[in-house]
Amino acid sequence: MNRIEFSIKDGTIHCQGCEDRIRRTLSSIHGVLKVDVSREQHKVQISFNDNKTSSSVIRETLETMGYPVISETAL
Repeated sequence: MNRIEFSIKDGTIHCQGCEDRIRRTLSSIHGVLKVDVSREQHKVQISFNDNKTSSSVIRETLETMGYPVISETAL
């Protein structure tokens, strides 16, 4: 299992609905095990099985949803 944290551009995670949308969409990716979202810190932490998905797939999904990634850090 891998863990990664994405820093998201300030102001793009506006509300609880945004948090829920991110959590729901990323959780639907095969191999994603856990998603934690903090709009206050502009961060998304994901635990995933790297045999089933990758950080680049997760990053691309976030950016396609309209949440620009500023940085990513392995945890």
